[in-house]
Amino acid sequence: MSHTGRVIRRFLLLFVPLVALLGVVIVGLYATLVGPERIAVEINEQNQVLLQSQVIASDFRSVVADLMIVAQSRAMAAMLEGSDPQAARMLAEEFRLFAEQKGLYDQVRFLDDNGMEIVRVNLVAHKGAVVPEEQLQSKATRYYFVDAFRLGPGALVVSPLDLNVENGRVEVPPKPTIRFATPVVDARGRKRGVVVLNYLGENLLEKLRRVAVNSSGDVMLLNREGYWLHGPDHHELFAFMYLERRGRTFPVQYAAAWKEIAVREAGQFIDAAGMFTFRTIHPLVEAKRSAPDRPLAIAAADDRHYAWKIVSRVSPEVLYAFSRTVTRALLVAFATIALGLAVGSWLLARLAVSHREARERVLQSARLAAIGEAMTGLAHESRNALQRSQAGLAMLGRRVKDQRESLVLIDEIQRAQHDLHRLYEEVRTYAAPMNFSLASCDARRVVSEVWNEVARGAARPARFHEEGNGAATQCLADDFAIRQAFRNIFENALAAADPAEIRVAYSDALLGGEPALRISIRDNGPGLSREERLRIFEPFFTTKARGTGLGMAITRRVIESHGGAVEVGLGPGTEVIVTLPRRMR
Repeated sequence: MSHTGRVIRRFLLLFVPLVALLGVVIVGLYATLVGPERIAVEINEQNQVLLQSQVIASDFRSVVADLMIVAQSRAMAAMLEGSDPQAARMLAEEFRLFAEQKGLYDQVRFLDDNGMEIVRVNLVAHKGAVVPEEQLQSKATRYYFVDAFRLGPGALVVSPLDLNVENGRVEVPPKPTIRFATPVVDARGRKRGVVVLNYLGENLLEKLRRVAVNSSGDVMLLNREGYWLHGPDHHELFAFMYLERRGRTFPVQYAAAWKEIAVREAGQFIDAAGMFTFRTIHPLVEAKRSAPDRPLAIAAADDRHYAWKIVSRVSPEVLYAFSRTVTRALLVAFATIALGLAVGSWLLARLAVSHREARERVLQSARLAAIGEAMTGLAHESRNALQRSQAGLAMLGRRVKDQRESLVLIDEIQRAQHDLHRLYEEVRTYAAPMNFSLASCDARRVVSEVWNEVARGAARPARFHEEGNGAATQCLADDFAIRQAFRNIFENALAAADPAEIRVAYSDALLGGEPALRISIRDNGPGLSREERLRIFEPFFTTKARGTGLGMAITRRVIESHGGAVEVGLGPGTEVIVTLPRRMR
């Protein structure tokens, strides 16, 4: 493995676990920061919805109590007896004082058993105004009179929350109103009429708005059909009262959310439109708690049919604002720390690999020195024996010069001795210390000269091609040693194919961040297997039938001793890539 490959491997071994641990810490911080914030929002919205329902329930109980007080007052009793000619005036005065003191009722009325208004007080600019007799109207066909007069004593009818209508048109400005009506009976138990309170719904809605100021989202009040009675967009309110707005409903705008809200009494969930918290309130059920002994009724429906939905919606922008802020901050922190870890890991990896390689070089030098010393001694001791053997074989050859078979055997023995001597010399050369005299040289000139030398001694034809790619071919090298390295590469390339075709390409490169020259030498042979590519630079490994297997090992040692790198590329053929520094490092 090359120096850069070792550094990258050590870097990954250091950096990956550290950045993984950092990721776990960042995720933990995110959960620690965002989790409680999300829970706080959820709890706050639940409390907001609960508080809204309590406000509505409280108002309904108060209005029911007020209605019963008015219906059972002494002035009303006197009015029903009919014996006092001043009873109507006294009842009107009582209604006026009641309307001013409460400030909650747009109208306080008494209708007789025919539906005719007998007494009516309007609240105008916070003052009670008794309506003159000539302006009183018949309400015999209005649902609140008809439904209330059917009931027994003590029962009451509550209208939906809608906008007040005068003369067949919605009053301008719109006036949200709820009508509370109950029949009244005289001392003999005879129904004599109906008392009606027109409750100003704006009072209730204003309370809901004040309560909602601490909500993180929009708090809405919906009727059973999903129309807005209270919400963030005043153009959508009471759309059922206007023909052109009938399609503006919560179910249309938030169809997916409404499917869940419509079938459940209460809950909280998150979907694409945000976080919804909702609660169903039944105002008539709540009103019963103020008078548990009195029946309440609404036309053609039971108490639970009169239902509103209080809904809080926190938009995705608000819901995820804090988590996005935290995410951005943590990502910046993660990137900054990860960059620091990367730089630190890279420096540590380079330092560790340099120390590892330094130790390897020391050990390798020691091993090679020992091998060289042994081989020098072995070569010295063997030289005399080889010389005696060669002399003996020469004498033997003269004696058997007429015996062809004997001469053939003697020739084979001499070649074997020559190979043995060459082996001693290559091992000694591989193991010997390399002392270079580095100088600037033209790699292209050196490669061409080495090729010409090798090609002249080749036993097979070969073609040679060069590609400069415009790159300068100057590098720093020991002329003698670098020639030996290229000679070994060319000898292998020539042996790979018949006829051989060698292509050499030069290009600019970087080596350890410094300018370098890249020289690619490719042959047209069958190429190397994966195992052969991994082992080609090992001492004594060879793919040829004959040879010591030290040629490429010596080449690698020469190149790396120059501060360069050598590697084997992928096919076609076999590509040996030599990278040499252009200047001293």
